[in-house]
Amino acid sequence: MIIELWYFAIDTLQQFGIIIGMKSIIQFSVTREAEGYYVANGVGHPVFTQAETLDELQKNITEAVELYIQGENLGELGLVDQPALLMNVELPSLHYAKA
Repeated sequence: MIIELWYFAIDTLQQFGIIIGMKSIIQFSVTREAEGYYVANGVGHPVFTQAETLDELQKNITEAVELYIQGENLGELGLVDQPALLMNVELPSLHYAKA
């Protein structure tokens, strides 16, 4: 009985990302390549995808993550049960007039 409660408590804490090392977000770094494609690289996870538009890239990231975690134990990947996705877009360098 005590062991069952312990496993329940650990499972509950993992769902909320409370256990140290559990990430609740899968982050993507997005750049625009010279060919015009947006490329997304998972930070800390081997997930990569590309698209012609940011809207298409968002869909591709979601699909790529679903394939990445399909059938996996998320705890072993260091993730909570339902991780959020975060897309950081790198903007091109600004060109401004010098005074």
